[in-house]
Amino acid sequence: MRIFRLLIPALLATLCSGPHAQEESGGVSFRISEVSNSTVGDAREYVWLATHETKSAKAQFLISIQLKQVQGGSLFAFSKGYFARVPGSQSSELLKQLAVALAANKPRLSESKVQKLPFDFAILGTGLTRESGGGFSSKPAGPWIATKVFLAKGEGEVFLNIDPRASIGEFSIKDEDYGNIVVFELSKVL
Repeated sequence: MRIFRLLIPALLATLCSGPHAQEESGGVSFRISEVSNSTVGDAREYVWLATHETKSAKAQFLISIQLKQVQGGSLFAFSKGYFARVPGSQSSELLKQLAVALAANKPRLSESKVQKLPFDFAILGTGLTRESGGGFSSKPAGPWIATKVFLAKGEGEVFLNIDPRASIGEFSIKDEDYGNIVVFELSKVL
């Protein structure tokens, strides 16, 4: 019950005022292309190649999530995923944009790098439509998947929203208190 009370504000924040564009809500978007799609136990595992390009840099990384169905009367489900490094990726611009979008007031990059950065996440909704104010709605049904990713053993949280139909994804701010931790953790793999 305690975890339910902790996640309800996040769910409502996502559904009512979720990210729409970088300028509106503190988000960084990127293109995605599907690498694989398979069944793993009771989940569907998706792997996407994410690409974030600026005039001076092209950052790429893999996103893997195990998408489970929300069961019974629950509003969300928990699952696992990972981000993976792509050789040759130029991520400095992406990390700078993330630091700004996630309100990291003292961003610090990790000196140690990993090939994969596992994470737990909450599936806040699937089949969602993006509303004009930036939030999400289940009516009418749409292509968006809304999640909240937990990094650093739950010390950092960030929204990861994906529209596989339009081939876009985005990181958006959960809470400015998490900005420094999220940037530090993502810098291990980006």
